[in-house]
Amino acid sequence: VESYRDRNKKKTEHKEILQLLRDEVPGKIQSLQTTYREELRKVKKSEGTGSGASDIYVPSWKHFEECSFLDVIVSNHTTLSIVPSCESPSTPSSSSTGDLDEADHETSPHTATISQQPRKKKRNVQWMDTAASALIELAKVAASSSKEDDEWDIFGRDVANSICAIKSEHLQRRAKFAVQTAIFQTTEHAMQQQTCQPATASNLHTCFNT
Repeated sequence: VESYRDRNKKKTEHKEILQLLRDEVPGKIQSLQTTYREELRKVKKSEGTGSGASDIYVPSWKHFEECSFLDVIVSNHTTLSIVPSCESPSTPSSSSTGDLDEADHETSPHTATISQQPRKKKRNVQWMDTAASALIELAKVAASSSKEDDEWDIFGRDVANSICAIKSEHLQRRAKFAVQTAIFQTTEHAMQQQTCQPATASNLHTCFNT
């Protein structure tokens, strides 16, 4: 409890936690991406068999639906992996001469190179954006928890939780009104005491008996 109340120590610990998360997040995201890609591959493979809907593979990984935002990254990765094998020209026979040989030389190798590079760059940018978004969210969580709660913050939450626990909405409103009335009366009394002139004993008596 004492270390929790030490604002500087708590701030240092939050920074250490954030640094640990910053080191671990890329690996965690890579692991999620790999698992999601494997589950998605099984689904698409079962769909391609021509079997009925009941035979389509149902992902057993419980986070599959939550990780559906990885579709774009996984799709780009799959396309990039297929491009070289699809676009690589077959070895020309010794009888191929003239225009055919020249056409293969001009289109296939260069086309494969040009189509690969933009997709790889796009995939890297998307990967960096995903990791950056995760780090930003972690930083927000750490920053929001850095404010030290004093006794009034704790008391306020306790009162709010107690009122929320009341089953009757009517009684909840009455409890809220009672708390607000007590605060208002206390504030008014304090203001009246400040305006009193403690010049005589009678004035003091009047102030404290208002």
